Amino acid sequence: MKASTISIGLVLAGSAVAAGLMIFPPRSLAPPPVDGPLNASLRLNGPFDPSHAGEMVAARAGLFARGGLQIELEAGAADADPIASVVDGKDMIGVVGAERLLLARAKDMPIVAFAAAYLESPVVLYSLERSGIRTPNDFVGKRVGYQAGRDTALIYDAMLVKLQFPPSMVRRVPVGSDFSPLVNGDVDIWPGHVASESYALSQSGIGYNTISPASYGVHVPGTVYFALAQTIQNNPALIRRFLQGVIDGWELTYSDYAKSVPLIASFDAETLTPDLIRFKLDQQREFLRPLGARFAEFDQTRWRSLQDILLQQKQLKEPPDLSKAVNFEFLRDVYQHRGLTQ
Repeated sequence: MKASTISIGLVLAGSAVAAGLMIFPPRSLAPPPVDGPLNASLRLNGPFDPSHAGEMVAARAGLFARGGLQIELEAGAADADPIASVVDGKDMIGVVGAERLLLARAKDMPIVAFAAAYLESPVVLYSLERSGIRTPNDFVGKRVGYQAGRDTALIYDAMLVKLQFPPSMVRRVPVGSDFSPLVNGDVDIWPGHVASESYALSQSGIGYNTISPASYGVHVPGTVYFALAQTIQNNPALIRRFLQGVIDGWELTYSDYAKSVPLIASFDAETLTPDLIRFKLDQQREFLRPLGARFAEFDQTRWRSLQDILLQQKQLKEPPDLSKAVNFEFLRDVYQHRGLTQ
């Protein structure tokens, strides 16, 4: 899929943003006035897809522009690193897996997560319906596809630990991104993501089961929105307006398919068919906004769980300072303001 750039702009007049703001800005009921438009580019961690529906709908529906923000959406590529794009100054905001953000912080990358896309990791395990594999208890003696170094391996290993399931009781088979080994019978369980492989299987008429590690106690953030600590300190109005827009985008996405589906499809009409969009939106819904949560609103518990998993798997040598890696203040600001204006 070819990356494209979408620009949405609106001039917002006002006074200049005061200097010297702290990394965690004080709560306010409305964004401070600014002189001229706020501009930013957002680097996705993959192609335009329903997993980025909140951003895409906010851009197409003018929800960023309504808040005085001009946003350029930049699709990700297989060889592109959203963290490098933000750290190098090519983009101001990025989308990345929460585990990659913590690992980058451990390498002194000055980036901060300020909201979530997927509140729950979208990693799921697939099996063919005819295999009879429906729960982790059915994994004994089976061949499990394993993608070392990816989030699928991180979450799979964490689930085995959570269930006190000896890894020796299954056979790990190294696999890549092409899930044909599952279809061909070369592996019994496939590591994937919700709504990704399932659409292709469904279209092919192949019965399948999905096993969600979240159903077995593995609760960690999925993808998150992040920026440089310097951006958060010096330009909190930009972050706040972006967050307001993307929350509006997610809410419109799920409240009105008649409006949101065509907006999403407009990014790549050949690939993003209405049927695919609706299918993926339905399947990913509970991972974006689990019961009792609000869009984008991650919590300390999931972050600490992720930190513990990374330490346990020795991907981190010592606990990162979560107070510097994750900012909750913008979420509190935006939802407080929404509660007063709705």
